[in-house]
Amino acid sequence: MSDHSEASYESQQLCEKLFKRLLVYIPQIESKRTKQWCTLFVPGGNRFAYVSHRKRLSRIEIWCAGDVDELTSFSALDVIPREKIKGGWEERFPARFIVDDEADIPAACDLLFNISYKTS
Repeated sequence: MSDHSEASYESQQLCEKLFKRLLVYIPQIESKRTKQWCTLFVPGGNRFAYVSHRKRLSRIEIWCAGDVDELTSFSALDVIPREKIKGGWEERFPARFIVDDEADIPAACDLLFNISYKTS
């Protein structure tokens, strides 16, 4: 895992394409880059997703907010729930999914908008 600027070109591109596509759903969305993540949020609201990048792989991993049952029932993506939830960050972001192809971005945006964003 690495920050956006140190990630592979393909990983950076997937993150940027995800953000641009989410702008269609959520025009006021913003992204903030930290040392480890790109976070997605609307000013005045909570973060609803954390995007993790890879240095060598063409993929991003997205930790998403929302009800774990609702997230895992989203059939367009393979959503992986946490094995153990201790509370705090783990409870707020109980599941993750992988985007390793641009074709996955529309489904990722549907999940993030319809489930994660609605909880922020």
